[in-house]
Parts: sequence; C-alpha cells; structure tokens
Amino acid sequence: MSLTTLSPTLPAQRHCSLSKLLTLRESLAAQTQPPNTYALGLAADGLPVIANITRSPAMLATSDHAASLQALLGTIAATAIFPGRQTSIGAVIVSRTPERWHGINPMAAAVSPKRMGDILQYHMRKPSAPRLPILLDNLGAGWDIEYRSLSLLANAPEFHLVVSASPRYACRIRSIFSKILIGEIRDFPTLFDLTAPTTLTTPLTNGQFAFRHQSRWLTFTPATQ
Repeated sequence: MSLTTLSPTLPAQRHCSLSKLLTLRESLAAQTQPPNTYALGLAADGLPVIANITRSPAMLATSDHAASLQALLGTIAATAIFPGRQTSIGAVIVSRTPERWHGINPMAAAVSPKRMGDILQYHMRKPSAPRLPILLDNLGAGWDIEYRSLSLLANAPEFHLVVSASPRYACRIRSIFSKILIGEIRDFPTLFDLTAPTTLTTPLTNGQFAFRHQSRWLTFTPATQ
C-alpha cells in the first residue's frame, strides 16, 4: 500500500483552508516527511495522508466541486519533496489555466496541455531520471488526449500520474486507474459506478475525499493555498 496515514480515524473533518495548510505543514515537519513523497491532506486526527512518488499507482480524483479538486492538486504540488533531484523541475502541472499554479512549489512547473508531449518526450530521453509526477488539472473537454495515450502514460514507469476530472468524465477513464480519490458526488448511479464493488456509504462534505484501502474507506481533507 503506497498511500498511508499515521491514523486510520474516520471521517476527516472540515477545517478553515488557511489553518489546514498551516496545520498540514506543521504536521509534516513534526513527523519528518519522507523524501519523494507528498501529502494528500489531513485525516480526522490532523495527521497527514502520504503518497510515495516512486511507488504509488496512477490516481484519479473526482468530485462535483471543481474547487475541491483544485485544492487536492494544490496540496499535492505544495507539499511534494524532491531531494537530490539533478533538475530544477520535480513535478509538472498540466492545466488549461497554468497561471493559476505558478509559484505553488519552486520545483513544480505549470504548463498548458499542448506543451505536455514535449515535456514527456524530453524526460523519457534522460537516462536514469527519477520518476516525474504529472498532475493533469480538470481533464476533459478542451484536452487532446486519447484513452490509449492516457493509459500508456498511467502505466509508464517514468511517470507518476495524478488526474483530476469531473465525475462524468471520470466514468469514461475509470478502468485505467486502480486508485481513485472520491470527493462529494451527489448522483448515486455515478458514485456507484466509480466506487463499486465497495460502495462509499459515508457522506462526504464539500472538500473531503476518500479512497478505498482493502475493505474500508479512508477519508481526508486537502489543504488549500
């Protein structure tokens, strides 16, 4: 299991966005965050949920609320640690509005979708390059990426892919991902399609996410800028 939390307590509670960010950073510092990891957010007891860049599978995040998805990607980008990188770029955020992400992390580059192909090819030509996190912001309309290309990217050992998308679009690409982060989704048939066979029954508030770990769901709240 590559997604870990120092506490399994459920569910996570909603916090003020600024205090969540400060609390998350303080918690990560207190626990000595491992290298090549990032935080997804805080569990109910205030301890961080951590993902490992080198081992975590590709992840799909979906919610009815675009702001919650932005908060999740922002938390990932802001908390990522890339020690010993031989390049100035540790992660790439691909967005139709890249200016939104500028300055979130000195080692995170924000680019438009039309530049993604060049960046992927450049990274794959580098010998022994560390795994590069690729964060796709609001994948869907306006993107020129085929299902097969997305599947290849999700399974490429050179990259760690995190995709945010609306529930409707997430249903179209759900089979590519073994790890799904579920936010608030009001339409039950859509929620069932995305969470089966172990349906999420714990109500989530706006801003919360949950992921399935073995036979149960772990809930957390991202921080925001």
